[in-house]
Amino acid sequence: MAKGALTAVPSRALKSGGAVSLETIRLRALAVVSSPEQLVVFTGPSLSHAEAATLAKAEICPPVRSGDLDRLGDNKAVAIIDGVLEPGLVLSIGEVRRALQRGVKIWGAASLGALRAFQTHSDGMEGSRWVYL
Repeated sequence: MAKGALTAVPSRALKSGGAVSLETIRLRALAVVSSPEQLVVFTGPSLSHAEAATLAKAEICPPVRSGDLDRLGDNKAVAIIDGVLEPGLVLSIGEVRRALQRGVKIWGAASLGALRAFQTHSDGMEGSRWVYL
Protein backbone atom coordinates (compact mmCIF):
# COMPACT_ATOMS: atom_id res chain seq x y z
CA MET A 1 0.00 0.00 0.00
CA ALA A 2 1.28 3.46 -0.86
CA LYS A 3 2.18 5.69 2.04
CA GLY A 4 -0.69 8.00 2.89
CA ALA A 5 -3.40 6.02 1.12
CA LEU A 6 -6.46 5.28 3.19
CA THR A 7 -7.62 1.70 3.09
CA ALA A 8 -10.87 1.31 4.96
CA VAL A 9 -12.48 -1.71 3.36
CA PRO A 10 -11.13 -4.23 0.86
CA SER A 11 -12.89 -4.63 -2.46
CA ARG A 12 -14.41 -8.00 -1.51
CA ALA A 13 -16.29 -6.30 1.35
CA LEU A 14 -17.68 -3.73 -1.05
CA LYS A 15 -19.17 -6.48 -3.17
CA SER A 16 -20.74 -8.19 -0.18
CA GLY A 17 -22.32 -5.04 1.22
CA GLY A 18 -19.51 -3.93 3.55
CA ALA A 19 -18.84 -0.20 3.27
CA VAL A 20 -20.64 0.48 0.02
CA SER A 21 -21.91 -1.75 -2.73
CA LEU A 22 -21.02 -1.40 -6.38
CA GLU A 23 -24.72 -1.09 -7.21
CA THR A 24 -25.13 1.76 -4.71
CA ILE A 25 -22.22 3.65 -6.27
CA ARG A 26 -23.58 3.09 -9.77
CA LEU A 27 -27.09 4.25 -8.94
CA ARG A 28 -25.93 7.30 -6.98
CA ALA A 29 -23.45 8.29 -9.67
CA LEU A 30 -26.04 8.04 -12.44
CA ALA A 31 -28.58 9.96 -10.37
CA VAL A 32 -26.41 13.08 -10.08
CA VAL A 33 -25.23 13.51 -13.66
CA SER A 34 -27.10 14.44 -16.79
CA SER A 35 -24.18 13.32 -18.95
CA PRO A 36 -21.78 10.48 -18.04
CA GLU A 37 -18.84 12.61 -19.22
CA GLN A 38 -19.47 14.84 -16.21
CA LEU A 39 -18.76 12.09 -13.67
CA VAL A 40 -15.38 11.85 -11.93
CA VAL A 41 -14.69 8.97 -9.52
CA PHE A 42 -11.77 9.15 -7.08
CA THR A 43 -10.98 5.64 -5.91
CA GLY A 44 -8.11 3.41 -4.98
CA PRO A 45 -7.78 0.47 -2.64
CA SER A 46 -11.44 0.27 -1.57
CA LEU A 47 -12.69 -0.05 -5.14
CA SER A 48 -10.30 -0.81 -7.99
CA HIS A 49 -10.22 1.31 -11.10
CA ALA A 50 -11.31 -1.72 -13.15
CA GLU A 51 -14.36 -2.24 -10.92
CA ALA A 52 -15.20 1.47 -10.96
CA ALA A 53 -15.05 1.50 -14.77
CA THR A 54 -17.84 -1.10 -14.88
CA LEU A 55 -20.24 1.19 -13.00
CA ALA A 56 -20.75 3.95 -15.52
CA LYS A 57 -18.84 5.89 -18.12
CA ALA A 58 -16.72 8.17 -15.98
CA GLU A 59 -13.28 9.60 -15.50
CA ILE A 60 -11.64 7.24 -12.99
CA CYS A 61 -8.92 8.90 -10.90
CA PRO A 62 -6.57 7.82 -8.12
CA PRO A 63 -7.51 8.61 -4.50
CA VAL A 64 -8.48 12.26 -4.09
CA ARG A 65 -5.90 14.66 -2.73
CA SER A 66 -5.55 18.35 -2.05
CA GLY A 67 -6.15 20.44 -5.16
CA ASP A 68 -8.10 17.81 -7.13
CA LEU A 69 -11.52 19.39 -6.61
CA ASP A 70 -10.18 22.91 -7.18
CA ARG A 71 -8.95 21.79 -10.62
CA LEU A 72 -12.33 20.37 -11.71
CA GLY A 73 -14.74 22.24 -13.94
CA ASP A 74 -17.99 23.54 -12.48
CA ASN A 75 -20.27 21.12 -14.36
CA LYS A 76 -18.93 17.96 -12.78
CA ALA A 77 -20.32 15.35 -10.46
CA VAL A 78 -17.84 13.65 -8.16
CA ALA A 79 -17.85 10.36 -6.32
CA ILE A 80 -15.14 10.23 -3.64
CA ILE A 81 -14.40 6.71 -2.46
CA ASP A 82 -10.77 6.93 -1.35
CA GLY A 83 -8.38 9.72 -0.50
CA VAL A 84 -4.78 10.32 0.48
CA LEU A 85 -4.37 11.08 4.18
CA GLU A 86 -0.74 12.16 4.18
CA PRO A 87 -0.36 15.54 5.94
CA GLY A 88 -0.34 18.36 3.40
CA LEU A 89 -2.01 16.18 0.75
CA VAL A 90 -5.33 15.35 2.38
CA LEU A 91 -8.45 16.87 0.78
CA SER A 92 -9.60 19.69 3.04
CA ILE A 93 -13.14 20.47 4.13
CA GLY A 94 -12.62 23.96 2.68
CA GLU A 95 -11.85 22.56 -0.76
CA VAL A 96 -15.01 20.45 -0.64
CA ARG A 97 -17.05 23.52 0.33
CA ARG A 98 -15.54 25.61 -2.48
CA ALA A 99 -16.44 22.94 -5.03
CA LEU A 100 -19.98 22.68 -3.69
CA GLN A 101 -20.35 26.48 -3.89
CA ARG A 102 -19.29 26.32 -7.57
CA GLY A 103 -22.11 23.83 -8.19
CA VAL A 104 -20.07 20.62 -8.26
CA LYS A 105 -22.21 17.73 -7.01
CA ILE A 106 -20.20 15.57 -4.61
CA TRP A 107 -21.07 12.19 -3.14
CA GLY A 108 -18.86 10.19 -0.80
CA ALA A 109 -18.67 6.61 0.40
CA ALA A 110 -16.30 4.15 2.06
CA SER A 111 -13.33 5.99 3.56
CA LEU A 112 -12.44 9.64 3.06
CA GLY A 113 -15.52 10.17 0.90
CA ALA A 114 -17.87 9.23 3.72
CA LEU A 115 -15.88 11.23 6.27
CA ARG A 116 -15.97 14.41 4.19
CA ALA A 117 -19.68 13.83 3.43
CA PHE A 118 -20.40 13.69 7.16
CA GLN A 119 -18.39 16.87 7.75
CA THR A 120 -19.96 18.84 4.88
CA HIS A 121 -23.48 17.44 4.73
CA SER A 122 -24.97 20.80 5.73
CA ASP A 123 -23.14 22.34 2.75
CA GLY A 124 -24.69 19.87 0.29
CA MET A 125 -22.33 16.90 0.04
CA GLU A 126 -24.09 13.55 0.19
CA GLY A 127 -22.81 10.31 1.63
CA SER A 128 -23.88 6.78 2.29
CA ARG A 129 -23.30 3.62 4.29
CA TRP A 130 -21.93 3.00 7.77
CA VAL A 131 -18.88 5.29 7.79
CA TYR A 132 -21.08 8.22 6.78
CA LEU A 133 -23.85 7.46 9.25
